[in-house]
Amino acid sequence: MESTPVAPTVEELKANIGQEVTLLMEWILTCQSLTFFAFETQLIPRVFALGRLFVQLFLCMRQEQFQTMHPQPQPGYKRIDDRVRWLGTFFGKTHYRRTYFYRKGGGYHPLDIELGLTSDGFSMWIQSLAARMATKMSYAQAVVVLTMFLRWSPTQDSIETMVLGLGRHTGAWFEAVPAPEGDGEVLVIQIDSKATPTATEEELEKRRGPRRENPHPGSQRHRGRAARQRRGPKKRRKKGDKAKNGKMATIVTMYTLKQSVDGTLEGPINKRVYASYAPKRHAVAIARREADKRGFGQGSRKLIQIVTDGDNDLERYIEEYFPEAEHTLMCFTSPSTSGKLVSVSTRKAAMNWLSG
Repeated sequence: MESTPVAPTVEELKANIGQEVTLLMEWILTCQSLTFFAFETQLIPRVFALGRLFVQLFLCMRQEQFQTMHPQPQPGYKRIDDRVRWLGTFFGKTHYRRTYFYRKGGGYHPLDIELGLTSDGFSMWIQSLAARMATKMSYAQAVVVLTMFLRWSPTQDSIETMVLGLGRHTGAWFEAVPAPEGDGEVLVIQIDSKATPTATEEELEKRRGPRRENPHPGSQRHRGRAARQRRGPKKRRKKGDKAKNGKMATIVTMYTLKQSVDGTLEGPINKRVYASYAPKRHAVAIARREADKRGFGQGSRKLIQIVTDGDNDLERYIEEYFPEAEHTLMCFTSPSTSGKLVSVSTRKAAMNWLSG
């Protein structure tokens, strides 16, 4: 069983840091025969170790300062000093001492609250860095990249918890963020809904299973009948359990276009993307709020161009929230209209255009 590490005092840390800095300078002076690659490779872990000592010094100094300023606990609480905790930082994991106030039913660490440290054992910088990486790549790849640069990384489960925890505040942050500067004269809003896969492990295992030999390789009709007979009757699905096991997400992309000297529109400018599993009405309402924030409110007489794929629900909500906007459908109905933008006010007009 591992023993609990002993956190050093401020004076001990100051002495350790002075000694390590001296040793680092002496080591550098002995590197006359090293290539720069070898020098940099060996320098990085030494600098990170020194960084952990500086972090320890800061935390230890704040703990001693807290003990001096708060010698007595709050009424009704008892006090335990020198509880050691490990903290994951940019320079690696380090430990420090902290005070614990407790009473029947629970307690708290006042130093962590004062420093803004969360209970998961990672600094806010590490949480922010890991969460941002996880939005660009998988959790496993985020672990690999963090390890490459920091020589350590939170686990996949920890990164997932960080993303979910910070994700709770996304709505409030998105609402509070100010409008971008230098916007153009035309606002373009693209809205689309896509289903993300949510198949269970049980269903995925069935799909990965071995396939029986097809008794009717030459007949599609008999091949399908034989497959249905092998599977047996289908299990009745519950309400909301879709066949493709997908959960619909609505994505809103907003940007502006600015008119150049020759009259052409240039962009995109200040592109913003918002996605949510909430109902489609919520996504359109968010688009309305952001349009108003960017100066494209109703009555502003500015052009708003909305592009969708002809979704019935989106068309209805756009008419409700953006009655003044120009709604454009992206058509993929035939090779002659593939990818063509059709400016319409109603679905009936679009159908007339297609039939004409």
